[in-house]
Amino acid sequence: MNAINYYNLLYLSERLRQCSTESELQELLRTILQSSTHSWHHINLRGEYDFTD
Repeated sequence: MNAINYYNLLYLSERLRQCSTESELQELLRTILQSSTHSWHHINLRGEYDFTD
């Protein structure tokens, strides 16, 4: 679970850095405050990965 939380925080930090306007930054901050970095639905926990194009 710590690795998932770390990944989510790293991802959010990068997204915050990429905001180009104050309104974009504020919208992202509102979204972050309404969610959790412990979310894991976007992580494949089964170990089945497909990197083909």
